[in-house]
Amino acid sequence: MLTIHAEGAYGGWLRESRKNRQLRSSEFCKGGLGLRDIKSRDFLDSYWTVEMLTRAIREYDEHRNRSSGELSLGDLLR
Repeated sequence: MLTIHAEGAYGGWLRESRKNRQLRSSEFCKGGLGLRDIKSRDFLDSYWTVEMLTRAIREYDEHRNRSSGELSLGDLLR
């Protein structure tokens, strides 16, 4: 999900996941975003910068529904 937010593709993810409830975020990244090696260590090491990851976490935190008292990645940045 962080990659989807980093790519600015959250709206596309919502549309596609409504059509196919079993669609995984990694499958969307592979098919919809062309990021084939999304789960590989080499890809992850070369893709993310600290700033990019921080932005993606904050954006994810804004869109995420969470229960009262539940912590998230965004809480670690505060």
